Amino acid sequence: MVASGFSDSDVGRGDPVAPRPPGSGIVALLAVLVLLLATTTIGFGAAVAWLTTTAGAAAGQTMPPTAPSEPAPRTSSPTATPTPTPTPDLPPVPLQRVQGFDVGVVSAFELGDVVIARAEPGEISLVHALITNPLDTAASPTFDVTSYDADGRIITRHVSVLYLLPHQQTLFRGFLSRDLTQVDRILIEQTGPASEEPTATGGDLSITALEGDGGSRATVTIASTLDTEAKLADVYLVGSVDGEIVVVGNTVADIPAGQTFTVDMTVYLATRDDPKKYAEGVPADADYNVFFELVDP
Repeated sequence: MVASGFSDSDVGRGDPVAPRPPGSGIVALLAVLVLLLATTTIGFGAAVAWLTTTAGAAAGQTMPPTAPSEPAPRTSSPTATPTPTPTPDLPPVPLQRVQGFDVGVVSAFELGDVVIARAEPGEISLVHALITNPLDTAASPTFDVTSYDADGRIITRHVSVLYLLPHQQTLFRGFLSRDLTQVDRILIEQTGPASEEPTATGGDLSITALEGDGGSRATVTIASTLDTEAKLADVYLVGSVDGEIVVVGNTVADIPAGQTFTVDMTVYLATRDDPKKYAEGVPADADYNVFFELVDP
């Protein structure tokens, strides 16, 4: 879940947040496809191979390519001690280079490599990373996502609050400045952890079928082994190549306990490097995971 300085008319949970890369309108990310698969469950996500076909893509569509051969060094977690209030400037923590920005992470929770879903100026850009709760209890950590200019002045600061079950992995989502042209550095900083009793005690989600419309929508059929029904949960689709995130999808859905359900969601490029590198399409051997986040009780 994300709290921010945007009004409700600007941002909502699920589908309304879908950045459009510069010059592409609604970018076409998916070729028409159908998945026939035996899923492999990994923690709270399920890895599957997405069999794409790009030969029949319509003229003018932009399709995502192979990931760069040398991934950026991974940042160890935790990177620093969480602070009760946001720091005024970027602290001396290991930095990742993401789409030309220096990105620092300060968290007691485990955050993976950061990617950015970059939108046109005036529209909402997002920052993503996989986040893991190492605790034996549920937690609702609070993060500030702060954008700085080259002189260290704060451009924007927005708050993200997550609800994580014990040892759950899901997708972190934070808001960036509507205009990234003046942004030089970004800090994702945990400012408030909280432990709570879990609302569900176990279970996973796994993909059983995945179909794209040749544009920016995907239909995903998911098997749930949750032992408790989850109302209005965030459901995320994460596509990666060689362990590097390149595509993200999200929606809000009621997750049944122990049943299969189907969701339709918006998908968009979210990359470490320039998204234009993915103009030729997502490789056929890309892996897809599905994650979820429950409503904080």
